[in-house]
Amino acid sequence: MSKDTYVKKVLTSTGKEKYQAAVWYQGIFYTSKTFDVKKSAVQFKEKKLTEIIAGKLQPAKARRKEREVLQDLDRPMSYWANAYVQENPDNHGQRLNDYALIGKLLTDKTLKDFHGRRGAQLIAQLKTDWKFDRQPRSNSDALNQAGKTKPLGDNTVRLRLTALTRLLRYAGTKISEDTPFRVPDMKLDAFAFTLPVAHGNKRQRLASDSEYAKLLSCTTLPENFADYLKVIDETGCRLSEIRNAKGSDIEFYESNGKIVGGRLTLLKHKTEHKTKQPRYVPLSQSAAQIFVERIVEATGDSPLFGNLGSADDVCKAFDDACTAMGLEDLLLKDFRRSFINRNKNCLSNLDLFNITGDTAFLNMANASESERAVAAAVGHKNLKTTAGYSVAEMQRLAQVFTLTSRLSRVMELTEATAFDTDLIEASEITIHLKQGGAQVGHSVQQTPLQVFA
Repeated sequence: MSKDTYVKKVLTSTGKEKYQAAVWYQGIFYTSKTFDVKKSAVQFKEKKLTEIIAGKLQPAKARRKEREVLQDLDRPMSYWANAYVQENPDNHGQRLNDYALIGKLLTDKTLKDFHGRRGAQLIAQLKTDWKFDRQPRSNSDALNQAGKTKPLGDNTVRLRLTALTRLLRYAGTKISEDTPFRVPDMKLDAFAFTLPVAHGNKRQRLASDSEYAKLLSCTTLPENFADYLKVIDETGCRLSEIRNAKGSDIEFYESNGKIVGGRLTLLKHKTEHKTKQPRYVPLSQSAAQIFVERIVEATGDSPLFGNLGSADDVCKAFDDACTAMGLEDLLLKDFRRSFINRNKNCLSNLDLFNITGDTAFLNMANASESERAVAAAVGHKNLKTTAGYSVAEMQRLAQVFTLTSRLSRVMELTEATAFDTDLIEASEITIHLKQGGAQVGHSVQQTPLQVFA
C-alpha cells in the first residue's frame, strides 16, 4: 500500500503546511481529509482503503446520490402540498384548498411515512382520524364554529383522501427513479364511503315549479337569496359565477326606453383556465330586471350578491331552506340542470355549450345534423372544438330565455306578491350610471322592439 497511502503536502491561505489524504481506488474517488500531521493523514488513508476493499465504503458520488434520495423521502408532506399548489394554481377550483389543507394536517409526516404497505396502513388510520378530528376547509369562521363538533361527512373525507393520494403520485413523479418509494395501492371504495347522489353524473334530479316556489317563499333565506336563486334558474350559471358578478360585467338591452334583456360577461368562470376566454351569458328580461335592482342598491362596483358570503355559506343557507320547507334530495346545482334541460331543445347545442360552459349536464352527442355537418366541414372531430368557433347572437338568445323562463308561473304559486311583469325603465339604470361615476361600467344598448316581440 506504500503507493496508495501517498499523501500530498498543501499550504493553507495563512501559509501553514498540512497533509491532504485523497482516497482513490481503481480510478474512483471515495473521500479526502486534511491533517496537521503526516502520520495521521497516512493512517486515515490506510483505514479508508481497508474499508473500500471490505465493501464498507461507497464512492463519494454514490454517497451524494444516496443523500439526495433520502432528502426527498425526508421532506414533510407540507413541502409536497405547497409544491403541488404552486404548480397547479388554476386546477381543481376550490378543491385546491384541500391540497393546502393536507400539507397543514400532515406537517409531522414525511414522504417516507407513506411508502408501500406502511403508507396504506397510515392512510386507513387517517380516514378515521380526519372524520372525528374536524379540520374544516372553509374560510368562514361562523360556519366552522357551528360545525366544530360535528364529524366530517363521508364525501369530505373521501375528497381529502383523494387529494392525499394525488399528492403522493405527484411526489412520485418528482423524486429520483432510484428513490425507494412506492405509492400505496389504495382503493378508496374499500372504505365503504357513502357517495353523494350527484357523484359520477348519475343524478337526474330537476327542481319542480312547486319546489322552486316553496324555496322562494321560505322566510329563513338570507336577504337577496331569493333573487340569487332566480338568476341561477334564469341563466344556468354556476353559483360562484353569479355570486361574484358585478355591475360592470353586465350590458343591458333597451327597447323603447325599457330594459328587455342583457348580457353578463364572466371574466372568471370554472373553465377559464382551459379556454383563456371570458364566457358570455344572455340575460332574460326577468334576469335583467333583477340585476338592475341589485345594481341600484349596490355600493360602487362590488359583487351584487356579496352579502351571501362564501360558497359554503350559500350552500348551507340553501340546505337549511330545503329542510325548513320539507324538500329532500335537492341541490343548488339542480337549478342549473333545470335551465339546461328547459333550453336544450330551444336552441343550438353549440350556443348552449358556449353559454353554460363545459358541463356534464349537456350531452353534445345530441347535436343536430346541421351542427355535425358544420363540424365535419371544418375538420373537427369533437363538437366542443366547433363550439369554440361559434359566435352566439346575444340579443336573440336573451329573447329565447325570456320565452322559456318559468319565473312568472312559479311566482303565481308562491304566497309572495306576484312577479312584476312591467319592464323597468332604462332611465333607472341610466340615472344610476350618472350617479355612480366612472367606477361603474355597465351600459344600456338600444334594441329594436321587434327583436323581443
